[in-house]
Amino acid sequence: MVTGVTYPTSTSTDPLRLFRPEPEPEREVEREPLATEASNPIEDTFQLGGAALSTVFPQFQAVQQATGLDLNPLNIAARFVGGEEGGRDLGALNPEPQTKAERRYDHYANIIRENGGEINKDGATVLGIRNVDGASTEYGDRFVVLTPDKKVKTFTGGTHPGQSSSSDAPDVSGDGAGDVGILRPGSYLANANGDHSGAPSYHVVSMEGSDAVPGFRDVDHDGNYSSAERRASRERGDTVSEILFHVGGSTGPSSIGCQNLPPETMSAFIDAVGGPTANFNYTLVDRA
Repeated sequence: MVTGVTYPTSTSTDPLRLFRPEPEPEREVEREPLATEASNPIEDTFQLGGAALSTVFPQFQAVQQATGLDLNPLNIAARFVGGEEGGRDLGALNPEPQTKAERRYDHYANIIRENGGEINKDGATVLGIRNVDGASTEYGDRFVVLTPDKKVKTFTGGTHPGQSSSSDAPDVSGDGAGDVGILRPGSYLANANGDHSGAPSYHVVSMEGSDAVPGFRDVDHDGNYSSAERRASRERGDTVSEILFHVGGSTGPSSIGCQNLPPETMSAFIDAVGGPTANFNYTLVDRA
């Protein structure tokens, strides 16, 4: 037995106790006092957010110093919502939902804009929706009038000719017969034109004011405007002229390219666009 060495003794039943470190005493954690009535929880949250950004992202303060920008979240919010400097007006936090009438107006207004047209702020805007693709003695198209006070009024009518041949149409193919035209989809102006067949009419012109507007010609006089005829019309640069909004027949269009409405609704259409002397924007689209 080695002498001069003192061995610790213990009455514990755990023989490994001597090799385990003693646990540290629990420390008392300092907690932030609860917010009082005088504190501002929102402000405290933003200030804490700014501090957190400085701690988590060391570059935060460097960016502020380098750019001279105030990146404090509280100040950013104040600038947007408003304050002494007069911030941006973000509108109501809970805006009123659109009514059915407002959604309907926006629907047609968007169709016009998507097809290159503009909404007339000082008068009516008319959207023509073509459902009949060739000559027909029946109405089948639709006119949608958007008024300056954002009302929507719809009318049945015709954007297509009522006949497939006419001596009044030009002969672009050289076969000796007039080739009836149809107005090409696009955006135009319609100007007051005086009386036509006993009712006010409107003259459709280009956005630059020209009477000659883009059109397709039915050169085989079958009443249809085939893809080949449309392509040929584009290549020739075909135009149609003297295109009017005017009263048509009681059951169908009476025209070789004009925009027609039946007699029983023509008066209501005239009122909707602003009267006999009104001018309006016109956008024509194929089936929408």
